[in-house]
Amino acid sequence: MTGSSYIELPAYIDRKRGTINPQNNDQQCFKWAILARHVADNLSDKYKYCVGKNYTQHEAKYNFDDISFPTPLSDISKFEKNNPNVTVNVYGLDKKFQPPRKYPTYEVYPLRVVDEEKTNHFDLLLVTDGDNSHYVYISNFSRLVRAQKTRHTGSVVFCKRCFTSFDDRRHKFKLSGQEALDQHKLICGAHKPILPEMPKEGDCAEFKAWKNTVRHPFVIYADFEAILTKTEEARGGSTTITQKHEAMSYGFLVKASDDVPAELLLQHQIPAGMVIYRGSEDRTDVARHFVEAIVEVAQKIENLTKTNIPLKMAEGEEKTHQECIKCNLCKCILVGGDKVRDHDHLTGKFRQTLCSRCNLELQQPKFVPVFFHNLTNYDSHFIIPELGYDTKTINVIPNSEEKYISFSKYISSTFTVRFIDTFRFMASSLSSLAENLLTPEHEKFRETAKHFVTGDMPLVARKGVYPYEYTDSWERLEDTRLPSKRSFYSTLTETGIKESEFDHAKEVWSHFNCRTLGDYSDLYLKIDVLLLADVFENFRDLCMKTYNLDAAHYFTAPGLSFDAMLKFTGQKLQLLHDYDMLLMFENGIRGGLVQASKRYATANNVKTPGYDETKEKSWIIYQDCNNLYGWAISQYMPYDDTSPIGRVYEVDVSYPRHLHNGHNDLPFLPQNSVPRGSKVRKLMATFEKKENYIVHYRNLQQAIKNGLIVEKVHRVIQFNQSDWLAKYIDLNTEMRKKARNAFEKDFFKFMNNAVFGKTMESKRKQLKIELVSCERRLQKCINKTTFKHCTNYNENLNAVALENKIIKFDKPIYIGFSVLDISKTLMYDYHYNVMQKHYRDKIKLMYTDTDSLIYHIKTTDFYEDLAANHSLLDRMDTANLPSDHPCYVAVRKKEPGYFSDEVDADIIPEFCALRAKLRF
Repeated sequence: MTGSSYIELPAYIDRKRGTINPQNNDQQCFKWAILARHVADNLSDKYKYCVGKNYTQHEAKYNFDDISFPTPLSDISKFEKNNPNVTVNVYGLDKKFQPPRKYPTYEVYPLRVVDEEKTNHFDLLLVTDGDNSHYVYISNFSRLVRAQKTRHTGSVVFCKRCFTSFDDRRHKFKLSGQEALDQHKLICGAHKPILPEMPKEGDCAEFKAWKNTVRHPFVIYADFEAILTKTEEARGGSTTITQKHEAMSYGFLVKASDDVPAELLLQHQIPAGMVIYRGSEDRTDVARHFVEAIVEVAQKIENLTKTNIPLKMAEGEEKTHQECIKCNLCKCILVGGDKVRDHDHLTGKFRQTLCSRCNLELQQPKFVPVFFHNLTNYDSHFIIPELGYDTKTINVIPNSEEKYISFSKYISSTFTVRFIDTFRFMASSLSSLAENLLTPEHEKFRETAKHFVTGDMPLVARKGVYPYEYTDSWERLEDTRLPSKRSFYSTLTETGIKESEFDHAKEVWSHFNCRTLGDYSDLYLKIDVLLLADVFENFRDLCMKTYNLDAAHYFTAPGLSFDAMLKFTGQKLQLLHDYDMLLMFENGIRGGLVQASKRYATANNVKTPGYDETKEKSWIIYQDCNNLYGWAISQYMPYDDTSPIGRVYEVDVSYPRHLHNGHNDLPFLPQNSVPRGSKVRKLMATFEKKENYIVHYRNLQQAIKNGLIVEKVHRVIQFNQSDWLAKYIDLNTEMRKKARNAFEKDFFKFMNNAVFGKTMESKRKQLKIELVSCERRLQKCINKTTFKHCTNYNENLNAVALENKIIKFDKPIYIGFSVLDISKTLMYDYHYNVMQKHYRDKIKLMYTDTDSLIYHIKTTDFYEDLAANHSLLDRMDTANLPSDHPCYVAVRKKEPGYFSDEVDADIIPEFCALRAKLRF
């Protein structure tokens, strides 16, 4: 982005009288914007905007050597280098339409902000109009941004990195004016300059997605198969492309809800069975064919969902409706005309009594989801280049610049096809997921059973094998025999297939009378799509039964988990409206502590190899805390500021020297800092003085109790708290105990941990990517001041990367902060008040990693100690030990917060840790 010739300022900005806009006819607007300062106070308004001698006479005051005209942002650093006492900030404009206003408003946001302003500092505004850009001198920063950040009419100072304002009103327990700004800069300066969009005071996160409680009427399951063409194309210094994946075939299944009438499906010609399409040497545009087919089906689904059958109430339903006094969804009291009969518009059947607000929520979805397993890493690369067939909008949720969580294509002004990755709900291979559904009767394979007879089920109710790398040309599909076992070898994973898997492939080929490898490929694809449908339909059933939420409405499991938590608890979570509070919580976030306190030790007891009875007996014990974050999140958590029950402190804390020997294994209050000789911030537990340390009151109480000294309190945030999350954690813990397979066990554990992860979502790191198929829109994106770069997919589609300069902070980050801090209190309590208290100087903590502890203990038999001392055993979950073990207790199995033996009572003879995360 460069600045060039004169552009008139929008009236909304010009009226603020905080800028000087030089009227130049050349490409040197950067120079004139700098020099505008010197003419601003000397001439009347009529002339200070006109570039002439009044500007050029000051030109010699600055060195403009090597500066390009028009001037890109990147050249400003050259100007600062040429002029050592000069610094320059640059800001952009974002157009906003705010009804009922007839004209647009604008927000200023930071583009380039220096860490420290020098004596000769300039603030510039970069405005755009089509292909042109123009620098404007900001003569009064406060006037320019005041209206968008505060209504206070008194004196105000602003942070130029984030526009947070500080007025001069004195507060009893709070800094104001310049003092507050100086303190704010200490934390804000650690982040990139942005314009934060904060919730309004009193805004809350609460469950509102009532539409997601209704099963989506249509979903599509799909998959691609590819030809792996061999190549030796060099890319970069050490990278060689050995294979190119070319879409060979696709399959999809439209799954309609059982509530959708069959006559509507026939009327709108919705495909009832599997759709399989295989290309050939003459028809290689398989991915384009897929997109066309999916769009055609989606258009039919859109038309079907516009059906509106009038309400038909069965006998007794009117009475039920009249007697209902609460909304069936939000549970509000129904008053007067607010009571509404909700009905299924596709069948006319009465469903429930709702309030008018919830009834409006339950409109037919404006999208149809298309599910792939591993869409992000594989199938998306076939689909995305084909989405530019017209100029309709493509929305994308990026995981990185190359990989997308989800993407959607508008097929009309209001309806989209949404592509979703089932792997983001079920992070296991399709093979293992299908295996979890296996029963003697195959009753979980409902979709597969519709396409195969009973005798086929043992062969198709499992994932097969396919010779991917063997299929390196279209001619291979004409092979009339199943390739040999060695043809199933994968160079990527460096593995082949088992004999039993090859036998299964031969049986499938024979049983289904495959005549060519192409037939086998079509059958393999059909089975894969049906297995995916069965796996995800069972998953949807599980979510509906447990949370009354349909996973088909969500992009990922964390999003599902957060909504499930809000719905199940009914809790309203007050959102932070003060950016300074947000910064304070962000600054206090510290992940799990990982450290190696003792590098090496050997155990010496009767069960270790090479036992030496002449030496002191010792054991190496590896313990792990069950679901540490699940335990922490079950504790008292903040939810609003209506009552000061809990607190977060910003303090200075010293560590008395007499505590160092006793605390050497695990010092209290670990801190993020850069160790000597490194440039990377790490979480370290040290005895150094902590300054401006952000800490939860429970951790601070624990530290004070163990001898640390608080020297100064800088700031305090007070909040109301309760164990409101405990019942949601308990629900998932109970469901985990009842889990029928490994996937369900992992899923319900994940549903607990994902809530914590969602509250910790880093908005600052989120990417902003636009997939653009419209040439006019592409040019508009390129002209944006936040434009980074553009990746060309083909002549019809480009991916535009933009800087995320305006960020909306709408997550209760204080929960994630509290979970991380409170989880550490349990680990410290267990170390100091259980293990060290019992063994005193006979124990040495060797290694810790978030929720695990590895000890070297001088004792005759650790398990005898455990069995004989309730102070030890009562904190342990020993259900993983053999049932005849003297320490075996079943009642605490998988209970959060208890410690278990990570090696199931096996002997660890030796331990070595070279550093954190490198042990064996």
